[in-house]
Amino acid sequence: DDAAFLMFRIADIYLHKHQYDEGKDVLEQVVGNFPGTRHSANAKHKINEIEQAQFKELQAQRSSQEPAA
Repeated sequence: DDAAFLMFRIADIYLHKHQYDEGKDVLEQVVGNFPGTRHSANAKHKINEIEQAQFKELQAQRSSQEPAA
C-alpha cells in the first residue's frame, strides 16, 4: 500500500506540472506492479481521465488555430 501511495503522489506531481506522459508512465507502473487490486483500478481510471483531458486540450488548441471565416 505504501509503494502504491507513493507512486500515485509522484504521478500527481507530474500531472500538476502538466507532464502528462510521465504521470501516465508512473500510473502504468502501478497497473503492472499491482494487478487485480484497487490500486490498479484507480490507476486505470486516472489514466483515462488524463487521456480525456489531453484530448480536450488538443481540440481546444486546434480550434484556436483555425483561421476565422
